Amino acid sequence: MENKKLKKIVMKISELPFTERQLARLRQQQCSASDSNKTTDNLKEAFDWWRTTEGTDYWIDWHRKEVITEHKKYNNNEGVKETTGKLNYELDFNFIESIAARMAKNKDKYEPYNWQKPIDIDQLKQSLFRHCIEVMKDNYEDEGDALGHLEAIAINAMIINYQLKHK
Repeated sequence: MENKKLKKIVMKISELPFTERQLARLRQQQCSASDSNKTTDNLKEAFDWWRTTEGTDYWIDWHRKEVITEHKKYNNNEGVKETTGKLNYELDFNFIESIAARMAKNKDKYEPYNWQKPIDIDQLKQSLFRHCIEVMKDNYEDEGDALGHLEAIAINAMIINYQLKHK
């Protein structure tokens, strides 16, 4: 198998984590015109950030990760799944399950997918608000569930979101 050449790796300010991105933009603006290119997104060309303590540490860690990733793409028999720019579902699946359980409790009250039929959004907002008021009063329990008001808030928000998107 032919060994492919690694692509040139460019660290972009816009791809930095939030805190580092804010520091980089601030430092870029603080540098004099001769020390900084204020329009570039290429971190290496923007200013001497790699000479700062936080910049050096971050650059080394980022560069090592990128080089290893690129090396694996071209020099490994394993497949690679690109995940850059893809959603990472950092969700509490136990909470999602509790929402589904609450909806299932009411299946005798509503037919399946009733929430997808047109519903008066003002009525949904009133329901959402009632549950929010209870939470603001430190009352989370509703319908026998310790966190029932929070589940109801999530369900109402989901239904309002759906209704607004499908008007």
